[in-house]
Amino acid sequence: MVNGVLSMRGPVFLGKISYSLYLWHWPVFVLSYYWRGSYAGWWEALVWICVSVALAWWSWRYVETPFRRMEPRGWAVLGALALPSATALGFGALAYVKDGLPTRFDLKTQSHIQASGDFLQDFSRCYVPHEGAFGGVELCPIGPEGAPQVLIWGDSHVRAFKEGLEQAAWEAATPALIIWHAGCAPLFGVRKTESYATPAQDEACTSDKAVIARDIATLEAVRDVLLVGRWSYYASGRGVGLDAENTITLEGYGKSDNAAVLRAGLAASLPVLQAQFGRVHVLEQMPELPRYDSREAARLLAHGRASEDDIAARSTVMRAKAEARYAQAREAMGAAPVIKMWDAVCTSETCSALQGTASWYFDNNHITNTAAKAMAARFSPLFEGRLSNE
Repeated sequence: MVNGVLSMRGPVFLGKISYSLYLWHWPVFVLSYYWRGSYAGWWEALVWICVSVALAWWSWRYVETPFRRMEPRGWAVLGALALPSATALGFGALAYVKDGLPTRFDLKTQSHIQASGDFLQDFSRCYVPHEGAFGGVELCPIGPEGAPQVLIWGDSHVRAFKEGLEQAAWEAATPALIIWHAGCAPLFGVRKTESYATPAQDEACTSDKAVIARDIATLEAVRDVLLVGRWSYYASGRGVGLDAENTITLEGYGKSDNAAVLRAGLAASLPVLQAQFGRVHVLEQMPELPRYDSREAARLLAHGRASEDDIAARSTVMRAKAEARYAQAREAMGAAPVIKMWDAVCTSETCSALQGTASWYFDNNHITNTAAKAMAARFSPLFEGRLSNE
């Protein structure tokens, strides 16, 4: 029975084109998804499957089959393989050297392309002690060598600000230390369960904080502490706009909702840190831009599927709306000393990723390295020891 089924015209046809189909299906899938951003439904996926089969038949019929029938002549075979291979390699090398040739697009499209690649930092100095103080916790020294005088503790928003923090540390000639853990509020006694994290990752957040609480007293030269977090995410329990499906539940201090846990966590953690180091500050979270993602903006503009006005609207949020989103987090901070950041990207009415000819946001809540460096001067008082604790 199996032989009979496999001998039918359909399976035989698929068998003949199988190698070509293997070669074609992946670029069709990747490029179609890149072009479209998402599939409209199963019917569109079926269309692209048919395109893959058609291309596979074409290459089997006009490339693979003739090549199999060629008489094996060394130089002819070498030439037939070398020319297209050299062409493909040359084009790939050119695209790599020119970073994808972004200059073929207009300047406004280039600003989003630049932002989409402006979120990688140099973490070569980071290390994880295997034993002793802070064992198992990633530590990232910034600034000059020496015992850290400033401690920056936070989540992925520390990563976003890292280049600006480091620039300010070098300019002030002040050794500092970053401790960061993505999606992990820098607060003692607060546990979390996150929708896109595994139970092991949630537990790693809790265990890291236990180690930090245990060993933080070993940082004897620290005089200033900066806490950095996506505070509105922790207070509300979910993302916004493009990442609204991401949820997080905070637990601790016997409180029943995220905002209350955040408030209690800050109220408990700040005195502990102040007693140990003296001055503790909280970084005001940058306003969230619900509909913005630099990669999506660049793709839509490059493919002509969105106007500049549409992307400008996606890149902007009304300040009142951003303030409403941040209200619970701001309330939870109480009288904590806060380093203000909003005026860097906000007017009295709107907040925007577009600053001059550049986009300062990577996605709807993380800034780019360009933005971090542009705001580095805001951290100078921190590293120079000039911030008060009021």
